[in-house]
Amino acid sequence: MLTAVQYRILKRISPAAPTHLSGGAYQGKSKIQVLLGPDIFTEISGKTVIDFGCGNGVDAIEIAKHGASRVIGIDIREELLLHARRLATAEGVICEFVTRTDEKADVIISLDSFEHFDDPAATLLLMTELLASNGRAAAKTQNSTGTEDARMLSRQRTGQSRLNRHASAALCLSNEVR
Repeated sequence: MLTAVQYRILKRISPAAPTHLSGGAYQGKSKIQVLLGPDIFTEISGKTVIDFGCGNGVDAIEIAKHGASRVIGIDIREELLLHARRLATAEGVICEFVTRTDEKADVIISLDSFEHFDDPAATLLLMTELLASNGRAAAKTQNSTGTEDARMLSRQRTGQSRLNRHASAALCLSNEVR
C-alpha cells in the first residue's frame, strides 16, 4: 500500500494515467491475431482448442467464431466461467467452460494467464498432457523484463514436447527456453 507521500511522488513523476495494460493495443484488432500471428485462425479451423486460463471467455468465444470445431475454456474461477457461459450463449456460439478436462486438444492457447499460475512449470506439464499428438500450444505472458513474451509448445510425433519462441507475429523454432 502506498503512503500519501509515495503517491504524491509517483503522481509528480508520472502525472498521466497509465496507458499500459489498458487493452488499447488491441482496439479494433483481434488480440489473438496480434499476439499469435495473422494465420492463427486458419491454424485452428476445424480443430479442438483449449483456452487455458480463459477468464471471462472472450478469447474462447472469438476462437469459436473463427471456425474451431470445439472450444473448451478452462479456469479455476467458477464465477468467471459462469459469466463466460452466459456470454457465449448471448454471442450464439458453443463453448464448454470448465475447471478441468481430460480431453486432448489440437491447439491450446493461454493468453495473459501464466503470471497468475502458482506453478507455471506444472501448468506447462499439464498443457503438454492435454495436447493431442502433433498438437501445439501458445502462451503469452509478461516476462521478467515486463515485456510481452509469447511461446509456442509443440508436441512432435515422438511424443516429446518442445518450447518455441513467438516473435514478430511469426512462430520461430528455437532451442532457447526461459
